[in-house]
Amino acid sequence: MMLLPLVLVLVLVVLVLMVLVLMALVLMVLVQLVLVLLVVVQLVLVLLVLVLGVVQLVLVLSELVLLVLVQLVLVMLGVLVRVSSFFSKSRAISRVI
Repeated sequence: MMLLPLVLVLVLVVLVLMVLVLMALVLMVLVQLVLVLLVVVQLVLVLLVLVLGVVQLVLVLSELVLLVLVQLVLVMLGVLVRVSSFFSKSRAISRVI
């Protein structure tokens, strides 16, 4: 008769321990899922930084091209001014002669 309550207590303790182990396993799975989600978020952020870097590179290169084009236009305008002043001076010299 004394053995029956002891067996019931042992079964209850084993059941409680099994529930605790099951809860620990579920918690571990949830932690693993959170870690996987964090890795996915990190990958998305890395890809976003990569895309932004490419966009910044394209913007810098386009700015460089625009600066070169502006310099070329300014040089061509300077050449045109010098050529026109040369021709106006040569016309003035030919009128004097």
